[in-house]
Amino acid sequence: MANRDAAVLLRGFEYHCTSGGSDKFYRFIVYFGDHPGVLGLSGRRGAPDPATNYKPFDSIADAIKYVVGLARGKERKGYLLSRDYTLFEVPMAWAGEFTRAQYAGEVSHLFGLAAELAGHAHPDASRISAVPMPGQ
Repeated sequence: MANRDAAVLLRGFEYHCTSGGSDKFYRFIVYFGDHPGVLGLSGRRGAPDPATNYKPFDSIADAIKYVVGLARGKERKGYLLSRDYTLFEVPMAWAGEFTRAQYAGEVSHLFGLAAELAGHAHPDASRISAVPMPGQ
């Protein structure tokens, strides 16, 4: 019998850029399970509905290589780390679903809460809106 309280472990971190009058963020959510993938959320501070993109990978190594490349690219553009690498969980019921756009806000919110509780959110971290969880 499956555990109703079981969860999927994700990892997240965020960059923020305020150089040149900009106020943009890029949030990385990484899944290293059976079907690894990277969920990217980007946008401007205070703007609703950040852009989302999910990229699946054949291996964890490929997902890590992709994320490291993207992060280095953001750093070259002047982005600074605004939320440190944070482990967090989403409900097992979301397995395979958190890649869909309608779940991106919820996943992002849980990441933001976990980063805040762990002391991983920097003062310049973007605001993550509270959103209703799926099914509520």
